[in-house]
Amino acid sequence: MLFAEAILGWLAQLMLVVAVGIARDVLVAPAIGAQAAHQIMTVVACAAVFVAIVLFVRWVRPTGTQAWALGGLWLVLGVAFEFGVFHYVGDQPWDMLLADYNLLRGRLLLLLWLTVLTGPYLATRLRHCMMAAPASGCRRCRPSIVPAPADVRARGRPSPFRRSPRSSPVQWPHAPG
Repeated sequence: MLFAEAILGWLAQLMLVVAVGIARDVLVAPAIGAQAAHQIMTVVACAAVFVAIVLFVRWVRPTGTQAWALGGLWLVLGVAFEFGVFHYVGDQPWDMLLADYNLLRGRLLLLLWLTVLTGPYLATRLRHCMMAAPASGCRRCRPSIVPAPADVRARGRPSPFRRSPRSSPVQWPHAPG
């Protein structure tokens, strides 16, 4: 994974979040109030950022370790950008910036940073499960049926781990046909 690609992915997320923030301030907040607009548009921003992350993962195809490193890099860049721009350029006081992290007061900015941190790994896992070869399947995604111990079978009690002969097998998108 190249550093330049990671920066491009972060810039795409930054543009999305800025667009959501503008929409919140111009369109949504006047209609429903600042607090409700903040909460709704934070969830919208999380969804938009996760979609951007999924597209980025499809393009770059990082490993699990690279995905965690990518999320950490994006988190550091995002928090540094937020505090740097809003405090030093926008002259907002530190307490006002830190107030956005107070979940007890309904401020949900931590959800966005959680999405940025974990999104690359979750998207990598999602891509892995969706792209697993149909012949082999994905051992992490497909449930395994654990055979019942011999003493339970001998007593004749049904085991919650065994399928009855009449039940159909579980069908998964990448399970053999």
